[in-house]
Amino acid sequence: MGIDLSAMVCVLFDAEGRYLRCIERFFSVSGEETDVPVKTRPFHPTSQGKEVVQKRFEAWLDETLATEEPITVQEFSVPNRFIAVASEPEHFTEPPLDGLSEAETASSEAETRRWRQARDFVFWWNEDYYCRADGTVHSH
Repeated sequence: MGIDLSAMVCVLFDAEGRYLRCIERFFSVSGEETDVPVKTRPFHPTSQGKEVVQKRFEAWLDETLATEEPITVQEFSVPNRFIAVASEPEHFTEPPLDGLSEAETASSEAETRRWRQARDFVFWWNEDYYCRADGTVHSH
């Protein structure tokens, strides 16, 4: 759960960690609930609006979560939002750049192997967070 631009967002998973759906609660710059996303860009909530949204979010969090504990999820991507989990960064699956030296190619391949062996992953929430297998963020 989190606040993402003009919406409070809750991503739901089943007991096996498979993505089920994303629930969105939209709000205006004043923090009032709306039925549809506000398309105004840039979106700048007022100070009071931010407070209203934060209080609503905390209430929704209390209402939604029975317990707060770590979970394991499978790879997923939320349609129309930059929210996802992937087993590796996109650049690992892109073709190698032309002109890399043997040392650069070996270094890149070693980094890819290290990443996969460590079971690190990428979590996206409007930006990418590189995470260790235990969920701690090590860079973004």
